[in-house]
Amino acid sequence: MRECFLNVTLPVFNEASCLRESVSRVVRMLDTIEESFEVVIVDNGSTDETPQLAKRLAEEDPRIRMIRLEKAGRGAAIKRSWLLTRAQIVSYMDIDLSTDLACFPALIAPLRRQEAPLVVGSRLHKDAVVSRCWHRDSISRIYVKLVQHVLGDRLSDFQCGFKAADRRTIGAILPLVQNDSWFFDTELVFVAKRLGFRVSEVPVRWNEDRDSRVRILPTILEDLLGICRLRWDSMGK
Repeated sequence: MRECFLNVTLPVFNEASCLRESVSRVVRMLDTIEESFEVVIVDNGSTDETPQLAKRLAEEDPRIRMIRLEKAGRGAAIKRSWLLTRAQIVSYMDIDLSTDLACFPALIAPLRRQEAPLVVGSRLHKDAVVSRCWHRDSISRIYVKLVQHVLGDRLSDFQCGFKAADRRTIGAILPLVQNDSWFFDTELVFVAKRLGFRVSEVPVRWNEDRDSRVRILPTILEDLLGICRLRWDSMGK
């Protein structure tokens, strides 16, 4: 595994239709801001042609790597990539590129300046520009209010698929993050703050992917159970 400055992890599940174009766009963006980088495609349980296509992309460009997990789970995919990399800065984004790639330099800027070890993108920041259907936006806002109330955290967005961190810091956080699926993002932030690490957030420009793989009701249940677990754990400490 080669040394590099920046890791960009792309968790994927049945994304053969957009994988090549999205990866190409990410690589072109990175070429303009950083010489030393890797793009890691983590396939977690795809049943379409995603694994084969990811393998071909990795063969075509040495800066692209592919990891295969047999079980679906965005959190597990991110964990595997971040724990294996030797990059100084780790990051991830959703393969649909709902977040404008032009926001990426701002995401990693606090890490370059060593101002914060974990930076999260926010769709609910006052300076964010978002195009989203009303019911998903309402669910996100209710979720944030719930997390703020129950867990006492004041961030404006926890679940945006656009985050970056210092690798050494993340090495201390990840072993304590239990969730391997969609609640991973919230627990990552919660554990980081519990350990005393500063978490910075940056506004993003975000356009909803209407072909999202997120199943709303099971995800809501998972999130509620996760919030209860974290609340219970924090009361016991």
